Amino acid sequence: MPSSKFILVFLWHMACGKVTSLSHQPLMPLTEYIFVSQPGQRTVTVTEVNAITRKVTREARALITSGLREPCGLAVDHERQRLYIADPKSHKVYMYKLYFGSNGVSVRHDQQFVAASGVTPRWVAVDEKGTLFATDESRSFIAEVSADELAYLGEMDAKRNTVRPHFQKLYAGDQTRQVDRPGGIAVDGNNVYWGNRVRGRPYGSLLVAPEDPDARLRKGVPRMIHALSKNVDKVYGVCASRELVFYTGGSRTVYGAKSASWQAPTLETVLLNDFAIPRGCVFDGDGTVFLADKGGDVVWSFPASAHLTGGMTQATKLFRVKDPYGVAVFRPSLSLDATGFLRGAGERITPALVTVLLLLSGIFATSL
Repeated sequence: MPSSKFILVFLWHMACGKVTSLSHQPLMPLTEYIFVSQPGQRTVTVTEVNAITRKVTREARALITSGLREPCGLAVDHERQRLYIADPKSHKVYMYKLYFGSNGVSVRHDQQFVAASGVTPRWVAVDEKGTLFATDESRSFIAEVSADELAYLGEMDAKRNTVRPHFQKLYAGDQTRQVDRPGGIAVDGNNVYWGNRVRGRPYGSLLVAPEDPDARLRKGVPRMIHALSKNVDKVYGVCASRELVFYTGGSRTVYGAKSASWQAPTLETVLLNDFAIPRGCVFDGDGTVFLADKGGDVVWSFPASAHLTGGMTQATKLFRVKDPYGVAVFRPSLSLDATGFLRGAGERITPALVTVLLLLSGIFATSL
């Protein structure tokens, strides 16, 4: 029997009119859009990948070619369809709105918004609420911009000035010694993870702390910051899956640490080639991690959950792109709008077809 994912994808494309005949029209797969920053090129590219087979369906193409000085870390707000870019040379985090059309995903170059300024960010992350986090390595702090601050980003205030959000220091080295030249950063809705880059790693390589420390304090729980590992200097990319927090540090190696196991033995989780210099990574929310390899000019993929059984996992070269650094992934999801229409990546389906989809999904679920 086909997998539930396969059947639901098939139903979705039938509803969109992309599958009109079982024998004559091939099934068009859902798409993941993988964004890659290229600091040396001052650009950001996008590559389209089949979300089921993980095969490239459209090679890397330029998404942003102007207005950036050194694009590094990337993060996607799926709910609000936004792309955030850390640009340390500009001392800003930029935001672009994502648009969909017949040519796939795009941005408008005349709509570059400043999500954070007065910071030197190299890595960024965003949680499901829309809160933005960025690391400032040179001044040893983690900046946070609340979802409320970002809600009106890009709009005009009463004086016709562009709204510019303000950041606060969530954790800072002058108050919390465990923040020691922070590098990569990831969030999971409850915790924030970051990698330190100071030599000697006196306070750990990979750290974890609550996203909302004040809420913990109100509940009588002390502000807790813990080292998940102490095995490498200079952590670069950090990304969190459901089971492990992955991080890169040095050449040819990707490590994994269990988020609830403080200073437990780390796992050398992924096999790369001898020329690999891994940088940013991202978990796609479904089961795959994508990894930017600056040394090989390639983006790798590997399963997120195979590491718990022990041993090393062989990564797969997904596509080539010059000078990759940060990586982010966006998979458009289906949602009902206010008029009862189903939307997904710019598609619009009538309410009658919504009913058909729900009925067929329920029939399939009861047959399992």
